Amino acid sequence: MERATAINPISVKFHQTLFQAALSLHDPVRLGKIAQKSVNSCPGDAQLWINLAQAAFDLGDLDTAGVACDQAMAIDPERPKIWSIGSHIFARRKMVKESNYMARMASWYNSLEGPKRPFVAETGAEFGRHWIEYARDGF
Repeated sequence: MERATAINPISVKFHQTLFQAALSLHDPVRLGKIAQKSVNSCPGDAQLWINLAQAAFDLGDLDTAGVACDQAMAIDPERPKIWSIGSHIFARRKMVKESNYMARMASWYNSLEGPKRPFVAETGAEFGRHWIEYARDGF
């Protein structure tokens, strides 16, 4: 995975895919290293900062998780996952008031209406939030 990161260092989509693949290894130390490298390569993407915050939180490094959460929030504060991780960080630090605020914000952002979904034909299928539409002839 480290060699793969060196091959394509500036593609955000690549780093997100690599992080998702690394999750299946169940190695939190390697996951943390991959998340840190991805943030170093593409510091302007909120999802990569969220990945780092989650990996650092899982490792018990609350300082790094907090900094990563702050960076993600500065880039895109409307992502519920940021608020959820922040709530867990404050809860682990036994800061109940801040944890409750972050949890409420995560719930509020989750309740917002998402982007309009396209019309799904009779033969269409839905997988999670991704809509797949098939034409009448099957193509």
